[in-house]
Amino acid sequence: MHWLSQRRRLKDIYFGRDCTNLIDKSMEALPDIRRTAESPVEGAARRLNAGQLGANYVGRMEYGPRALGARSILANPSRRETHDLLNKRLSRSEFMPFAPVITAEKAATVFDVSPSPLMGR
Repeated sequence: MHWLSQRRRLKDIYFGRDCTNLIDKSMEALPDIRRTAESPVEGAARRLNAGQLGANYVGRMEYGPRALGARSILANPSRRETHDLLNKRLSRSEFMPFAPVITAEKAATVFDVSPSPLMGR
């Protein structure tokens, strides 16, 4: 089959628009959202531990319907209140699950199932 010989490995999947400037300008108009001078990682960890929500957006969006790191909602999944709050704020139902991000080494301490070997590829 000719098309098989034409395949190429993708360098990345970030084929969407880069909305960084648009998002930055939109956030300036929202009174409850602000940037801080602290380290993004340390600030996110502190806020998540306190039960607060956050967001991450970096560069171009991923191709496809799922957020894979370039645009993500950040929330502490160990708190039931967080799940309920996100469903309410995003007009979601219980049948629309969130996909947590966790290292494979820590997965067994959080979930009752083993991580799939296909995840994280």
